[in-house]
Amino acid sequence: MDAPAPDTLVDLLADLQHDLGKYLRLPLAWLPADAGDDDVREAAREALLATRRAGGRVHAAADIWQAFLADVQDDLAARAGWPPLVAAVARVLAWTPRLDGPLDRAALQADLAAVSPAIRALLDEVEA
Repeated sequence: MDAPAPDTLVDLLADLQHDLGKYLRLPLAWLPADAGDDDVREAAREALLATRRAGGRVHAAADIWQAFLADVQDDLAARAGWPPLVAAVARVLAWTPRLDGPLDRAALQADLAAVSPAIRALLDEVEA
Protein backbone atom coordinates (compact mmCIF):
# COMPACT_ATOMS: atom_id res chain seq x y z
CA MET A 1 0.00 0.00 0.00
CA ASP A 2 1.31 3.47 -0.91
CA ALA A 3 1.93 6.13 1.71
CA PRO A 4 -0.66 8.92 1.87
CA ALA A 5 -0.06 11.99 -0.30
CA PRO A 6 0.73 15.28 1.50
CA ASP A 7 -2.79 16.61 0.85
CA THR A 8 -4.22 13.43 2.32
CA LEU A 9 -1.95 13.81 5.37
CA VAL A 10 -3.25 17.35 5.84
CA ASP A 11 -6.82 16.05 5.71
CA LEU A 12 -6.05 13.21 8.13
CA LEU A 13 -4.34 15.58 10.57
CA ALA A 14 -7.23 18.05 10.31
CA ASP A 15 -9.65 15.23 11.10
CA LEU A 16 -7.47 14.18 14.04
CA GLN A 17 -7.43 17.77 15.29
CA HIS A 18 -11.22 17.80 15.22
CA ASP A 19 -11.90 14.30 16.52
CA LEU A 20 -9.14 14.02 19.11
CA GLY A 21 -7.62 17.46 19.71
CA LYS A 22 -10.96 19.18 20.18
CA TYR A 23 -13.11 16.54 21.83
CA LEU A 24 -10.53 15.32 24.35
CA ARG A 25 -10.51 18.53 26.32
CA LEU A 26 -14.17 19.55 26.19
CA PRO A 27 -15.70 17.39 28.94
CA LEU A 28 -13.32 18.67 31.62
CA ALA A 29 -13.30 22.21 30.23
CA TRP A 30 -17.08 22.38 30.63
CA LEU A 31 -16.95 21.46 34.32
CA PRO A 32 -17.07 24.23 36.89
CA ALA A 33 -13.80 24.86 38.70
CA ASP A 34 -15.29 23.54 41.94
CA ALA A 35 -16.62 20.27 40.45
CA GLY A 36 -16.35 17.29 42.76
CA ASP A 37 -14.18 14.24 42.25
CA ASP A 38 -17.05 12.14 40.88
CA ASP A 39 -17.87 14.78 38.26
CA VAL A 40 -14.20 15.06 37.28
CA ARG A 41 -13.94 11.29 36.98
CA GLU A 42 -17.10 11.13 34.83
CA ALA A 43 -15.81 13.92 32.58
CA ALA A 44 -12.48 12.10 32.26
CA ARG A 45 -14.32 8.92 31.25
CA GLU A 46 -16.25 10.90 28.66
CA ALA A 47 -13.04 12.47 27.34
CA LEU A 48 -11.17 9.19 27.01
CA LEU A 49 -13.82 6.53 26.44
CA ALA A 50 -16.50 8.46 24.54
CA THR A 51 -14.29 11.06 22.90
CA ARG A 52 -16.28 11.45 19.71
CA ARG A 53 -19.92 10.67 19.00
CA ALA A 54 -20.95 10.56 15.36
CA GLY A 55 -23.59 8.72 13.40
CA GLY A 56 -24.93 7.02 16.50
CA ARG A 57 -21.50 5.57 17.29
CA VAL A 58 -19.15 6.32 20.17
CA HIS A 59 -15.41 6.45 19.54
CA ALA A 60 -12.82 6.23 22.33
CA ALA A 61 -9.63 8.27 22.14
CA ALA A 62 -7.54 5.12 21.73
CA ASP A 63 -9.68 3.98 18.79
CA ILE A 64 -9.44 7.36 17.08
CA TRP A 65 -5.66 7.29 17.51
CA GLN A 66 -5.32 3.72 16.23
CA ALA A 67 -7.42 4.51 13.15
CA PHE A 68 -5.23 7.54 12.46
CA LEU A 69 -2.07 5.45 12.81
CA ALA A 70 -3.45 2.90 10.36
CA ASP A 71 -4.23 5.65 7.84
CA VAL A 72 -0.88 7.46 8.01
CA GLN A 73 1.24 4.31 8.18
CA ASP A 74 4.87 5.37 8.74
CA ASP A 75 4.70 8.51 6.61
CA LEU A 76 4.95 10.95 9.53
CA ALA A 77 7.71 9.16 11.44
CA ALA A 78 10.51 11.30 9.99
CA ARG A 79 8.79 14.60 10.76
CA ALA A 80 10.06 16.64 13.70
CA GLY A 81 6.52 17.09 15.02
CA TRP A 82 5.77 13.38 15.13
CA PRO A 83 7.52 12.39 18.40
CA PRO A 84 5.88 15.22 20.39
CA LEU A 85 2.45 14.20 19.11
CA VAL A 86 3.03 10.53 19.89
CA ALA A 87 4.23 11.48 23.38
CA ALA A 88 1.24 13.78 24.00
CA VAL A 89 -1.24 11.09 22.98
CA ALA A 90 0.60 8.46 25.04
CA ARG A 91 0.34 10.71 28.13
CA VAL A 92 -3.40 11.07 27.55
CA LEU A 93 -4.02 7.38 26.96
CA ALA A 94 -2.04 6.54 30.11
CA TRP A 95 -4.90 8.07 32.12
CA THR A 96 -7.37 5.44 30.90
CA PRO A 97 -6.48 2.68 33.40
CA ARG A 98 -6.59 5.23 36.24
CA LEU A 99 -10.16 6.41 35.65
CA ASP A 100 -11.55 4.58 38.68
CA GLY A 101 -9.07 6.09 41.12
CA PRO A 102 -8.23 9.59 42.28
CA LEU A 103 -7.46 12.00 39.43
CA ASP A 104 -5.32 15.11 39.48
CA ARG A 105 -7.60 17.39 37.49
CA ALA A 106 -4.93 19.98 36.68
CA ALA A 107 -2.47 17.35 35.42
CA LEU A 108 -5.17 15.58 33.42
CA GLN A 109 -6.37 18.83 31.85
CA ALA A 110 -2.79 19.77 30.97
CA ASP A 111 -2.24 16.43 29.26
CA LEU A 112 -5.54 16.65 27.38
CA ALA A 113 -4.79 20.21 26.30
CA ALA A 114 -1.32 19.27 25.00
CA VAL A 115 -2.68 17.09 22.19
CA SER A 116 -4.23 19.85 20.09
CA PRO A 117 -1.09 22.03 19.85
CA ALA A 118 0.98 18.94 19.03
CA ILE A 119 -1.38 18.09 16.17
CA ARG A 120 -1.33 21.73 15.03
CA ALA A 121 2.49 21.80 15.00
CA LEU A 122 2.67 18.63 12.92
CA LEU A 123 -0.04 19.90 10.60
CA ASP A 124 1.90 23.15 10.09
CA GLU A 125 5.02 21.13 9.33
CA VAL A 126 3.23 18.97 6.75
CA GLU A 127 1.66 22.03 5.12
CA ALA A 128 5.01 23.87 4.86
